[in-house]
Amino acid sequence: MMRFTRLIFAIILLLLMFTTSVSANSLNPNEVVVKAYDALVKGNINEYVSYTIDERFFSEEAAFTLYKENHSSNPLLNYEITAEEKINETLYKFTLKFEYKSGTIIEHPVLVKEFDGRWVQYISNEPFGNDEVNFLRSETAREIISGNVSGLVTVFTLSEHPSNVYMRFTGSGSSQGALYH
Repeated sequence: MMRFTRLIFAIILLLLMFTTSVSANSLNPNEVVVKAYDALVKGNINEYVSYTIDERFFSEEAAFTLYKENHSSNPLLNYEITAEEKINETLYKFTLKFEYKSGTIIEHPVLVKEFDGRWVQYISNEPFGNDEVNFLRSETAREIISGNVSGLVTVFTLSEHPSNVYMRFTGSGSSQGALYH
């Protein structure tokens, strides 16, 4: 009888531990954004990747390599969630403001989508609605185009080369483009 009681107690304890660990991994969309970008600010690319599905790459390793290169060349110093919109039951759109070591400050949308009961940051091959980047301050953008950047920048990813991005600059009444890598 004593063995049976110990066995039942052990099973209950294991179930409680399992339930606690499962609920700890069940993050809401806002928590996913915070955890992903807190990890990126700290330079923890592995953790950032664990909260991200990026369809622009054929493998998680390829995404990791580009994220690491980007972080090495111009690390993210700070971010702020400026807006949150629930698109539907499985998709949220956040607007984030990012500040990089170079002094560049941008604002752009971040999607969070539910996959198999788990929320992740979702980066699609396809542009999503107003997939625009607002350059609030950027010396790099001023070097790419002549004139003052004071408008929105529409970003298109080239599917053959996911690390290359085509930007259409609109500002001062004109539109110009540049290949930015």
